[in-house]
Amino acid sequence: MAERPRICAAILAAGRSKRFGDADKLAAGFRGKMLGLHVSDMLAPFEFDRKLVIAASANHPCDDGWRAAGFDVIVNPRHSSGIASSVALAAKHAEKANAGALFICLADMPLIPARHIADLAKAANAAPRSTIFASYDGAAASPPAIFPSRFFGKLGALQGDAGAREMLRRATHIHLESRLLADIDTVDDLRRLDDAAS
Repeated sequence: MAERPRICAAILAAGRSKRFGDADKLAAGFRGKMLGLHVSDMLAPFEFDRKLVIAASANHPCDDGWRAAGFDVIVNPRHSSGIASSVALAAKHAEKANAGALFICLADMPLIPARHIADLAKAANAAPRSTIFASYDGAAASPPAIFPSRFFGKLGALQGDAGAREMLRRATHIHLESRLLADIDTVDDLRRLDDAAS
């Protein structure tokens, strides 16, 4: 078996959250803690070589929790230009760290189970270094996803709001139920998912 690649993990937390209203979406309460801490807490036990949160500004309410989970907080000064700028920034830090792969997850996907991250990592460890792995709910590919280092240059050149969508469409799929891949865009989404637990 090939040697495990050095993996840099990045949580994208710099979105504009326009559909959520004026409140800070990631600071909103969800199942007993701030929404933005669910993914970082779930990823904390994993032995990534570096862990990053790409944030919109310094001193976010989730900062202490992110750092406690082992993440360095990187401010994206271009976050208003779209999610691609956060993907690009994560890729540049992964390249600087000499990582063999970049794992990307979104901060507003609080239901991702640890077993799915383990499945993605296992697949990436066993595959050629030319394969992107993405989550798949039977309809569309999405983060969480793992990109080998050969794609860092392409990720670093992305622009706009599409992020790495085109690259994910050509990825190898790791299936997960759509309800667990849900991301929270609106206050109604937050309430609906919170209520589903009760």
